[in-house]
Amino acid sequence: MPTLAKIQRIGHVVFATPNFDAALGFFRDVLNFRQSDAIGDNVAFFRCFRNPYHNGLGLFRGVDNSFNHINLMVTEIDDVGRAFNRMRRNDVTIVNGPGRHVASGSIFLYYLDPDGMTVECFFVFQQSPCTFYDVSFLPHTAHQLTVC
Repeated sequence: MPTLAKIQRIGHVVFATPNFDAALGFFRDVLNFRQSDAIGDNVAFFRCFRNPYHNGLGLFRGVDNSFNHINLMVTEIDDVGRAFNRMRRNDVTIVNGPGRHVASGSIFLYYLDPDGMTVECFFVFQQSPCTFYDVSFLPHTAHQLTVC
């Protein structure tokens, strides 16, 4: 029986900013990121344009500029349990979870690394990559249409 969680990739990183609206505009308009999700008017998730994964960057309205957490995507749901057991055996502080995100239904576990930074172990039931279509034949449109 495996005892290590199988990390697939970095899912996303999340930062807080007091200049939330300006940061949204910067990532969207200057860096050409695409917004993939929002939670109210205080949290937004983005992906780099042409990145097929749902999101890679999160921003939320905060009182200062700070790192919030890094998300590590695991291969299977049992990996979240393996991570939980391993963290407990090694006296790692569990911040939240295991639990289920309401919006996506994904399974999560938040814990602290030795520097006190928050790490999220995350299993997503269905990753739906975005598809890019060439729509340059249409008048007055961008040259790509993204469907997620």
